[in-house]
Amino acid sequence: MPATLTETVIDLADRHTTLYYLRPAPPGGPLPFFGEQQYCDLHRELAKGPTPYSEVTGKQGAILKVLSPAYHNSEHHTTLDEDYNKLNRYWSTLTSLDLESCPGRAWSDLLPIEASLTLRVRYAPATNLKVSPRPRVLLYPFGWSTWISVRITGEYTLATLSDLAVRLFSPGAFQVEGEAKLLSLIDLFDRVSHNVRLDAFGGPDTNDTKLSEVITVTTVLAKTGGGPSIDALDDDMRSALWRIVRPDGAPAGGKLEDRAWRLKKPFESPLHYVLMDGYSRFNWLDHLLAPVGRKHDHLRCYHNNSLLSLVHADHMNALVGEAVGSRAPCDALTQLASRAARYLNKRPYMNAGLVGLLDRKEIKDTLDEAKNHKLIG
Repeated sequence: MPATLTETVIDLADRHTTLYYLRPAPPGGPLPFFGEQQYCDLHRELAKGPTPYSEVTGKQGAILKVLSPAYHNSEHHTTLDEDYNKLNRYWSTLTSLDLESCPGRAWSDLLPIEASLTLRVRYAPATNLKVSPRPRVLLYPFGWSTWISVRITGEYTLATLSDLAVRLFSPGAFQVEGEAKLLSLIDLFDRVSHNVRLDAFGGPDTNDTKLSEVITVTTVLAKTGGGPSIDALDDDMRSALWRIVRPDGAPAGGKLEDRAWRLKKPFESPLHYVLMDGYSRFNWLDHLLAPVGRKHDHLRCYHNNSLLSLVHADHMNALVGEAVGSRAPCDALTQLASRAARYLNKRPYMNAGLVGLLDRKEIKDTLDEAKNHKLIG
């Protein structure tokens, strides 16, 4: 029997990089991002509990609502509104630190702050499925990512999921609650970024650059019936999976099967794989696709780790690129870029989706430049 999906998450993220706080004479700003001591002290305060932006800055945010460390304990974190968004264990896995020690390493380990937003967003097109977008922002001293997690529940096929994934990138896919205007995903990203510049950086003086693609991770979390074997795809299923793994444009070309990372033993199977194209990932892990207990939690954690590791690595690659291109890098920029380059070079955390990113030519070129500038040995 073909698969009937009952829960899927599609996570979408952009990436903006700015040296606003990393200049030789950093300007003042809304948040204390201009040095190691200040940044770590802020993390220590936020580690006591999610804190309204207004308590940190003394004013209401244009868009940032509540701040907290991104490396939270899922069972104690209350910034986000839904339990399904709380399985973020990437940071503690990456640092191998207990969470109480992380605030003191926030600068050296390039750990971000997570912010909820003042606006609520709905999926605008008519559908008989429940489609729930949750926007938030990850903030670094050198930039930010808007992160929109879209949870889809109901009963639907992979073909329906592929149509919806494409629709997320189409005009009018989103609507801010209380407003009539419909927004595309890029419109929504741009609106959030405009206000993040005001709330966290230097407004129009921020001078940021951004990733040209949208980082996209899709994971089916629950289903009944069979699954799409990567070794036995018909043309319709191959087309549907291509649209899921690359919903925002034409795929890079070649055979879909060649873009599959197959899980190793003991899960080696044509039903256990990660499809990759550019900055897009689709996780199908059939052995975890039971909508109960630890399997569901494990799969959601794997999904979040996939998204967070891609975003974090791309931020670090962009930071190193800015450092090697700077004519007069300050000590803070050199320190952070060196740490980022060492991470990209030694890869202390790894999953299938991250392997595909770190093996890309642009990241290898960045590491070569980092070695030439003595950011790494």
